[in-house]
Amino acid sequence: TMARGKASPATGGGGGGAMSLSKIITDHFDRHQRSRAATARDGGTTSSSGGTEADAEETEQRLIATEATAGKIRDDVAAFALNHAVASVTIDGGDDGDDVDADDDDGATDLARREVITATLRCLDGALATVHMATDTKKKSKNNGGGRTSSSSANAAAEESSEEIVGEWSESVHAILQLVAALGCGGHGGDDDHDAAAAAAADIRSANALLDRAAILSDVASDGVRAYVCTFVGLCVDHLLRSTSSNKAVEQDDDEEEEWRMECIDKAGTILLPRLTDKAQSVRASAIRACSSFFTAQNHSDLTDTNESLTDALLTRMAHDSSFANRCAAIQSVPVTEDTVPYLLERVGDVKEKVRVEALVALMDRVDVIDDMNEEQRVDVLRFGLTSRCTSTHDATAAMLCGGWMKTLKFDAIGLLRLLDPVNNESVCDSAMRTIIGAATNTDMLQASLGHLSPPEVRAYKESVLEPIKVDRGEDEEALDPATAFYLRVVCESTADSTAMSASERSEILGNFMPDVPALCEVVQKHLGRLVGSIRGNNNTNAVDDDDQDDDAAEFEEGEAFICLQILQLIKCSDLEEEGSRRHLVSILYGMLCSQETPDDLIEACVRTMALAHDSENQFLQTISEIVAEIKDEEVAGADDAAESNEQMALHQIRVLSILSVVLEQVSGSTSSIGLLDTFSDSIVAAVTSNNNLVREAGVSCLGKYALLTPESKVVNEFKPLLLQVASSKKEKIEVRCQAILSLCDLALLFDSVLGSSSSSDSSEETNDISFVFLLSEMLCHSNSAVVIVAAEVAAKLLFAGKLIGHPSMVAHLVVIYFDKDILESSDADDDGDPMMVKEIGNPIRLQQILSLFFPAFSIKSTEGRRMLINSIKPLLSIVNDKLAKKKKGRKTTAWPIAKMVEYVCSNVDFGEEEAAKKTGATTSSEEEKNDEANELSPIKAVEDTEDEESQVKPSSTLTASIAIAEFLSESSASCTTAYLRAICKIVGGADIILEEEPYESLFQLKKSMDEAAMVVTDNSAIRSLETLLELLDEVEDQDDLVESDVSSDMNSINEELERTNLSDPDADDADPTADEEDDGENATDVMEEGKPTNNTSVEVERRQLGELNVE
Repeated sequence: TMARGKASPATGGGGGGAMSLSKIITDHFDRHQRSRAATARDGGTTSSSGGTEADAEETEQRLIATEATAGKIRDDVAAFALNHAVASVTIDGGDDGDDVDADDDDGATDLARREVITATLRCLDGALATVHMATDTKKKSKNNGGGRTSSSSANAAAEESSEEIVGEWSESVHAILQLVAALGCGGHGGDDDHDAAAAAAADIRSANALLDRAAILSDVASDGVRAYVCTFVGLCVDHLLRSTSSNKAVEQDDDEEEEWRMECIDKAGTILLPRLTDKAQSVRASAIRACSSFFTAQNHSDLTDTNESLTDALLTRMAHDSSFANRCAAIQSVPVTEDTVPYLLERVGDVKEKVRVEALVALMDRVDVIDDMNEEQRVDVLRFGLTSRCTSTHDATAAMLCGGWMKTLKFDAIGLLRLLDPVNNESVCDSAMRTIIGAATNTDMLQASLGHLSPPEVRAYKESVLEPIKVDRGEDEEALDPATAFYLRVVCESTADSTAMSASERSEILGNFMPDVPALCEVVQKHLGRLVGSIRGNNNTNAVDDDDQDDDAAEFEEGEAFICLQILQLIKCSDLEEEGSRRHLVSILYGMLCSQETPDDLIEACVRTMALAHDSENQFLQTISEIVAEIKDEEVAGADDAAESNEQMALHQIRVLSILSVVLEQVSGSTSSIGLLDTFSDSIVAAVTSNNNLVREAGVSCLGKYALLTPESKVVNEFKPLLLQVASSKKEKIEVRCQAILSLCDLALLFDSVLGSSSSSDSSEETNDISFVFLLSEMLCHSNSAVVIVAAEVAAKLLFAGKLIGHPSMVAHLVVIYFDKDILESSDADDDGDPMMVKEIGNPIRLQQILSLFFPAFSIKSTEGRRMLINSIKPLLSIVNDKLAKKKKGRKTTAWPIAKMVEYVCSNVDFGEEEAAKKTGATTSSEEEKNDEANELSPIKAVEDTEDEESQVKPSSTLTASIAIAEFLSESSASCTTAYLRAICKIVGGADIILEEEPYESLFQLKKSMDEAAMVVTDNSAIRSLETLLELLDEVEDQDDLVESDVSSDMNSINEELERTNLSDPDADDADPTADEEDDGENATDVMEEGKPTNNTSVEVERRQLGELNVE
């Protein structure tokens, strides 16, 4: 066709019906564009003129037919150019119809190839020019649209039409880009070696020309053009890699062709790399999507460098791009490898819901749960995904777990548990198994979790999840493994607690899974025997230490203890109404609690199960008292050997305290059980006074629980002095002191008298008054960070409960601890990355979370809380000053952000005021309406109310804080370091205070304190910082001048009100005309009321009060 038309590469066509390839493509583009626009206009006209549904359907069918025709034309043109124009061996040389051999006329062949390259470049330029014109027109219309105010309906129609055109050219441009990429980079082989060589040469020219043009256009100013260039580059790479794969399948020795393709792909990567950091979000999005083409081919070792650069850039976009849509696109584009899976897992914790869901979908579709993830990664995904805070994230995680991971494991729930290690990740495994079981038993959860599975897969899922598990009795039977025992317990518990299943369904599932009580007791005894046997073997062995053997033994013992715990927890789902089974269970538990060989990890579960096996609390306490007595008898019997007596005694005491600690949490402390509880008092008090540190710590913890169940008088007279003595003893271990302060905190929340001082005598003859509040203040300043953390949590609890009202220094200590970086850094060496450590008392991260909630909640709760917060600023300054003064040699001084600390306190106070105003807004408005109605009847009362309102104006938090800082400067500036002094002066000097909105009394107090501070501060820089506020306060009048002006103005206003009242009194006409003469003019305001003369004594009192005020 090109030869017949004798087309020129420069002109793109000739006369006499000639048509070049570029002309064909351009005409196709124009026809497709015009047909779509005409169809849209026809459809709009039909619908606007009230056409029928049949007309609309016909229009839609015409539109579909037009699109199909256009697509066919595009495919035909591509196929023609591919198979004939580029790789044609013969070219029609003229009108005479003679064929020109390519070997004889290389110029004609080269002309055809150049024509193809020129045509594709013109198509690329034309398509991107359309993009530029359309996007530029749209921007101009948006910029100019704000200035037009008339014909709004016409403008709206124009915008709607513009959006339709944008949609049309966008689709057409994308179609042209696909065609150009296929022509230039598709890899068109010939029928023989000569044809293949010629085609390869053409491909090299075409691909290089297109990518060179794309490199130029990727740096233009238009965002739309840059975005479409990225899309085009991605299409080129896709075709290059696809053709490379197909060529490799045919011939493996063509290294030269493979080399130039790799060079083109590297060039494409160079074009896309800077666009991944483009300023425009749309350009970055197009570049991110285009990068996915680089990772579709397999085994391209030559692409290592390019892929690594793009992968690193994609990982950066996935983690840090400001657009969540771009982060989602990066998740879809990034390749899944051993190095990229951790980055995908991080996105499960993204702040945006859609990003989290996209990451979970990628993990389900593209990541193999067995091969691509380790145990820690699986657990982390479930821990972050199965959260109740976000329904979408939870549903996506459930779909990944039930429909993805379970399908990979052939719906084997116990097999999945083995991959998650329930022994060390019990809480996560519990949530996962409940989700899996819920999907099989709950219709609503089934649709959300298994909606993408086929019906046969759903049936297989249900059958596998609910397949019965039989627990066989007897020593010869195979023992349970931790995963099976755990799954058995979770299935029974979730079924018993389910509200979605009917009673018959629950009964059927429990009948398939739940063993009887004697069988459970045999399982517990069997695994307990294996556990105890392993412990004995390790204790009696004299072999050389083997780390691997020790690890295996420890793992075995953990698994056996875990199985015992699961079976003990499973018993609560069983039927304990049968007397024989219950007695058998009690006897088994009795022996386990009395035996010293029973591990401590099983004690709590045994005691709780023992409580379930008794009908009443008194029977339960009676059994526990028998157990305690038997343990004590063993302690006395084992006291013959003096060398081991102390150790054995300590072990028995710890076992008794472990049992009692759980018992005290179980009982209610009713009157009927007080007598039985008193029998435990001797054991607990003896432990508190023991010489063994572990026994003492357990005794203090147990004493705190025991005291909660005793009367207040006994607590104050007996237990409080004992706990205070332990907590205040500096010779005591830190752990024991912290446990004592926690016990005192619990008691103080119940009994106010615990906060008062207590008389206690130490080893000397002197008697000291020990106060819990004073002790708590001391511990807040302790050098050990663990003591400070525990004391801070105790102080926060007591302050929020309203037990420490009037102690702003406590709040100041909490603010200092909240901003102390040293305390937070102390957690790095303790928690070892364990998330469970964060939940324990004494963890710095836990304290940070508590305080971040405490300050705003404390401010919102009450006015007294806000007052304590703002009053804490002055002691806060003193505490920081003391810490700076105690600089240790050889250690860097901690930098205290005192400005942020003061600002944080003020912001919390303001936040509390705003929330309080919202709550009382409706009540205040109704009261103001009533007051306005009353004031209309009494003008004098209205003046008094106005004065009261003015006198009740509260100072702002900024003003109150400035007063506190000024007072601190006037009192303690001499002891401050220069840097600290300048920082404080800068804070108060830059305070934003509006005189008109503040009460005079507070302003005068600030002025007085600032004048005193200016007299004692000697640092020039600090004085310059204070000058701005001092100049502002010069406008505040002195108090004497203000009193005189206020008195005169008040007298004038009251007299004016009195005169207006007398002039407007309706009874003034009935006044006695001789009253002025009889009273010598003294009672000129007397009036007649109900026919009787009345002296206005209130006016006389008011005048006397004003006179006295004037004298003062």
